[in-house]
Amino acid sequence: MRLLPILCCLSLFSLPLQANDVVLISGGPALRSFEKYKRASHDKYWGNFIDSALTRTEELKKDLKAGDKIVWLVFRPSYTRRTSEDQTDYLKIIEDRGAKLGLSPTYFDNKTQLFTLLIS
Repeated sequence: MRLLPILCCLSLFSLPLQANDVVLISGGPALRSFEKYKRASHDKYWGNFIDSALTRTEELKKDLKAGDKIVWLVFRPSYTRRTSEDQTDYLKIIEDRGAKLGLSPTYFDNKTQLFTLLIS
């Protein structure tokens, strides 16, 4: 019974995916404070996952056929935490950069939301 309200809320986030949709999923960066003590940090630049999705979008657009669509799913919590840490609105930057390629990010906050978006 406790799952019913959760499932109802998750259904608000669902996207109607079609067989000819290409789904790109962007994870998110770690906090700088987690990375500064590592010997070889790979997460110094916040946009690694965003850049790779946008680069892939440019490649895919060359082969898209009429009716094909790119769906871009972005893990929001990492960017909101990094926004607080760096005092930079990364969600706005992500949205602006996606708009240049005709993409609008669909945000997810946890794996349940991600799976709901993928199966709906």
